[in-house]
Amino acid sequence: MADSFQNEVPKARINLKLDLHTGGASKKTELPLKLLVAGDFSNGQESAPLSERKKINLNKNNFDSSAFRIFPKRQSYR
Repeated sequence: MADSFQNEVPKARINLKLDLHTGGASKKTELPLKLLVAGDFSNGQESAPLSERKKINLNKNNFDSSAFRIFPKRQSYR
């Protein structure tokens, strides 16, 4: 059982693969994981309905700056 799938270590925890068959040729393609998260993350600051709000595209390059805008503000008490 040296070729068991259980012994393989994937690059990520979720790997989506698609087998394409076109004209007799076979090609394996790895698909990116895309998630849609919908919710009111404005902590009551936004008055527009959820369906009318602007979509925010998060990725590894803009996560910090985008998260700063949508996550609830922290209050410090002294």
